[in-house]
Amino acid sequence: MRTVGINVAADTAYLSVVDDGELLEAEPYLLRLPRGLDGARALLGLRDDVAKVLTTHGVNRLRVLDAEANSNGSYASLKDRLSIETTFMLAAAEHDIDAGRLTRAQVRSILSLPREGALKTHAAAVCSPSGPYWSGKRDIAAMAAIAAGRE
Repeated sequence: MRTVGINVAADTAYLSVVDDGELLEAEPYLLRLPRGLDGARALLGLRDDVAKVLTTHGVNRLRVLDAEANSNGSYASLKDRLSIETTFMLAAAEHDIDAGRLTRAQVRSILSLPREGALKTHAAAVCSPSGPYWSGKRDIAAMAAIAAGRE
């Protein structure tokens, strides 16, 4: 089953596509709200970009990795992240794709990883580096996608 894992940081969604537990070289590696568009129009543009990724790569499942449990960001600092995550979920639903969220604790549990250290410090135990934007970005998106295949 082909799964895309999503890790959003600030205004950028980092993507990793996994097929039956194997990481694929699949572009784009990241998506952002389109520049030059405001509000809802930017969200519609992102939804179209997400739909293209889902159809181009034949995605069957999408998992958004939740923020750190101890994240203390203000609404202003989190609104882009929340908007991007929601847009990914809606685009998946529009294409009848299984979509959900995973907490970092769930990823650790499913992949039998230690509780100590940041999640990214355990990426090498799960998958090999691949493509740009890897460390702390696409690596943990890949871990979410791999964990989704073992749920």
